[in-house]
Amino acid sequence: HARKTLATLPENLQRLSREAYGARAVVHCLLLDKAPDVRNRQYMLLQETADGNVFTLCEQIAPDVDALLVTLRLPLIDLCLPSLKLLSIPQHTAFMKTVMAQIRADSHVSLFEWALYSLLRHHLNTGRKIHTAHARLDKLTSSCRIILSALALATQPSTDEVSSAFERGWQCL
Repeated sequence: HARKTLATLPENLQRLSREAYGARAVVHCLLLDKAPDVRNRQYMLLQETADGNVFTLCEQIAPDVDALLVTLRLPLIDLCLPSLKLLSIPQHTAFMKTVMAQIRADSHVSLFEWALYSLLRHHLNTGRKIHTAHARLDKLTSSCRIILSALALATQPSTDEVSSAFERGWQCL
């Protein structure tokens, strides 16, 4: 399924998502509004706040991103995350501020905008920095529960077995 999904993503967007400038441009393009007046405000904002190369790239790839099927947006975001994790602290800060400004451009936060921002924040670790290599397990309780729940749901056929698998895993932790 993953290979099939990747095969349907445009080659240029796949390539761009694997490098820092491209990944930022892809995310910014995903946030561009369909309404022309809001989109123009977002472009002006990008021109003022995003790195010049990122803005230029946004202008070039926006039609390709607009043409994407909705079902390909999440896989494309997933491809961008490793590149975005490589941003320096100032680049990361500027990127997240620009993302937030884009979201606020129309004074309305859509479900997609909220989900994308949450995903970025979670995966890029913008909130409280917990260095998991040295973190105590009791500080990662919430993350552990999510992972165990996902594993139990993915591997067990019935609700009772999911619950039982989760509990067995939780007891081991």
